[in-house]
Amino acid sequence: MPASRDLTHDFYDMLVESQYWPYERLLEYQREQLTFLLRHVRKNVAFYENRLDAVLRPDGSIDWDRWHEIPIVRRQDLQQRREKMHAGQVPTSAGRMTVATSSATTGVPVVSSHNRQMFIKSGAAKLRCHVAHGVDFSRNHVTITLDDPPAGAWPDGRDVGAWGPRWLPGPRGRVFELNIGESPERFLDFIARK
Repeated sequence: MPASRDLTHDFYDMLVESQYWPYERLLEYQREQLTFLLRHVRKNVAFYENRLDAVLRPDGSIDWDRWHEIPIVRRQDLQQRREKMHAGQVPTSAGRMTVATSSATTGVPVVSSHNRQMFIKSGAAKLRCHVAHGVDFSRNHVTITLDDPPAGAWPDGRDVGAWGPRWLPGPRGRVFELNIGESPERFLDFIARK
């Protein structure tokens, strides 16, 4: 049985390699990816049925010179038209869907859906940023979480495990979570201790 591939590692490697691509090659790659995405959402997502008319020609080709004419998706769209933003069909390669809710700091939360591919690619991009800026993966990492109050409660929080890419050499620190319901004083205490 072949060893399972680490897709985050694969995408990380692609990001590191592609940062040195000539402009023309990077633009071609971006447009290939966007063409697939635009055709998919126009066909499968009610929200985009007409929003892409400026760039999608009748023959299915893309008018890149009109890209700026695509209406910007606003927070209000996410709050009021979320169901219309769901694809009727999703490629199986996208993986399982999960739902996340924002903290509602502006009054009304935003509920969004995410698939496994999004987590893989955003995780790889975050790792690339960490490596590029010399983040020390041997140090502990503290995060504030929206989980149930019992999960990640002060004073101990929750030890989620090691963090950082397994494929990079060197020791790895731990990730500790503290629930967002705690006080600012408890946040500072927790951060200082961990």
